[in-house]
Amino acid sequence: MDSSAIFLSLIFIFSLFFPSNSEKPKGEEHSSYLTLSKTEGIYRIEGMFFNIDTKEPVSGVDVIITNINNDFTKRISTNATGRFSAKLIDESVYAIVGVKPKYFHSPIKNVSTIGWDSQVKINTNIPIKRIEKGRSYLIEKLEFEINDVNISDKKGFQKIDNLFEILRRNPDIILEIGVHTDSRGNDMYNLQLSQERADMVANYLANKGINKNRLKAIGYGETRPTNHCTNSVKCSQTEHIQNRRTEFRVIEFDQ
Repeated sequence: MDSSAIFLSLIFIFSLFFPSNSEKPKGEEHSSYLTLSKTEGIYRIEGMFFNIDTKEPVSGVDVIITNINNDFTKRISTNATGRFSAKLIDESVYAIVGVKPKYFHSPIKNVSTIGWDSQVKINTNIPIKRIEKGRSYLIEKLEFEINDVNISDKKGFQKIDNLFEILRRNPDIILEIGVHTDSRGNDMYNLQLSQERADMVANYLANKGINKNRLKAIGYGETRPTNHCTNSVKCSQTEHIQNRRTEFRVIEFDQ
């Protein structure tokens, strides 16, 4: 896969796991800064990655720094204290993202070296989230057409492609794909419809090269609502939409 494809495949990774007001990592105060500096025409970027849940630094993160103007990519790794340092030559805008087995991709951090003439500090840090066995994760904005297995928006396939990237980078993971409906309509019909939708997602991943033995598709129908909207309960459209969802859960995973 070339650098452009790598960068594009990371653009759509699950931003819901990384709130913009993430707490600072543990350690010295300066560890929460991304440092940008210039010396004799060479630009240097220094920063750190931390676990968004424990706030501890994360070592061994593959840091991908991409020049968004020409797709030139530089790859380095974080050290034992979660830090990285990279030298860059071109004056440009760079996208920084971190990847590591058993973790979700980090949010993308854009930095510009345009017009640098001295050291700059940005009050930020780069979180990265570990994938937890047994926990369900919502695939946001993956919506199906009414009473159909077809995805209503092409962007929905980008969401499934995110799942493909997780599976590709973690070959020991086995996933359950769970699809849920709201409570409107016949119970058995909703159960069957959700199963067909789950099968569609699993087949899409299998067609991209994921072994079917790593995928377990389950349609839950309306049996697991996230709110009070069960049969005969009057609810708003927004409340029904909350129950129409697709999730994934790691069921096997070498820790």
